Amino acid sequence: MNRRVVAYCSTVIMLLALAGCASREEKELKKFVEDYNKTLQTIYRTANLNPLGPYATENELARVFPIIQALSASDSIMPTEIKKFNAVKAEISAGGVKALVETRETWEYRWENKKTGRIVKPSNTESYHLRYYILKQKNGWKVDRIELLDENK
Repeated sequence: MNRRVVAYCSTVIMLLALAGCASREEKELKKFVEDYNKTLQTIYRTANLNPLGPYATENELARVFPIIQALSASDSIMPTEIKKFNAVKAEISAGGVKALVETRETWEYRWENKKTGRIVKPSNTESYHLRYYILKQKNGWKVDRIELLDENK
């Protein structure tokens, strides 16, 4: 009987430790997405795509590139403010190489002339329910794509 108790306790401790690891990784993923968004703010404010490299795959860079191209072509920048950011769910695949994070976010955007600071497009506030598809690569996690979820789900 003593061996059974020890085996049971060992199993419970191992499961609790594994649950703690998953929780820590999920928190790290949520923080990664928050940092990704802060980096997006920087590239929109500077119209420079380079800082996004460590956070995004080629697929995601291709999604953001036209925005930066439009800003550069109009000699504009896009200051943003994240009014609300709530990571509501994070999941890691069984193999640990894919993950997803769902968020609810509210962003405020405006376009300004880079030289004069004159507002080119007035402020606009948008709320989103997003799913970030994230891949683990050599240098860590990278956003591969972002899906806008139907608010009715």
